[in-house]
Formats: sequence, structure tokens, C-alpha cells
Amino acid sequence: LSPAAANITVVCRLEGDPQLHLAAMSPATRRNVRKAQRAELVFAVEDGDAAYADFERLYANTMRRRNASDFYLFKPGYFVDFRRLLGTRQALLTVRHEGRLAAGALFMRSAHFAHYHLGGSDATALKLRPNNLLFFEAMNWAAQLEIEELHLGGGYRAGGEDELLRFKA
Repeated sequence: LSPAAANITVVCRLEGDPQLHLAAMSPATRRNVRKAQRAELVFAVEDGDAAYADFERLYANTMRRRNASDFYLFKPGYFVDFRRLLGTRQALLTVRHEGRLAAGALFMRSAHFAHYHLGGSDATALKLRPNNLLFFEAMNWAAQLEIEELHLGGGYRAGGEDELLRFKA
């Protein structure tokens, strides 16, 4: 075996207080979280079949919009299997606007760590900043579960110089 260079990734060390999470963010990100809150976006941890089906469609649409490679497009049944196999060790976190899914993400978790797996967002809702609210609330959700670190992953380019990594950081 030969070691391979790893990409740059982002890890959030969690505190119990949501205000500490907000304070750790950049001024622009804090403004975006507040904008989403003023727009009355609603965060939830969802577990119903309809929510997972909504997320699967949102994710696929996001990957097509972002011109993602086929590697990021999953076969039918992947999301059902993910949920079934991981059970309580996975969660679907969502942000809705007027009942419509604006952003969502799948997370995996253990006793001490949570890991962002996949996410998607509705292009028509991006101006409301649902992704900023989603990741802020994901930090709070994980902290409530006494998870110590939330791993957000990296960008999509080797070396990490891209907008996805900048957003996560």
C-alpha cells in the first residue's frame, strides 16, 4: 500500500451554547444565518419517508445544477439503504421555507462524532441562505447529542481551493 495525499477538510469542535457556535462563524456567515432566521426558514430533523424522498430529489437536482460527475449520482435505492443500514446512526436535517424543502443534508454519527455526508439545496431559495442556517443548526443538533466534533468534509478539488471548502470553513 502507498499512502495517498488527503484533501483539506473542516472539523467543528462543538460547544453546548448555540451563541458560541454563531460567534465562531465569520461576520458574513452570521449575517446569513440571521437573514435565514428573519425569513422564517424552519429547521427540522426529519424521519418520514416523504422527507427522504424530497431530499433524494433535491440532492439529484443539486448535483445536476452543479454539473457534478456521475460519481455523485447514486443508483435508485441508495438513500433507502443508507437510512435502513445506519438506522439511528444517521439523520436527515432540513430547512424548509413555507413548507417547501429549501436545503437538506444527511449526517452520520457515532457517540462522539458527526459527519456530513450529502447535501442539496433549492436554487430558488438560495437567496434566503438556507444552507447557512442548516449548518448552524446542524452544529446545535450535534452539540445537543453531546457530540464533540462535526466533520463537514472538504471541497471538491484536490487541495481544497474551491467555493465548497470556503463555504464550510
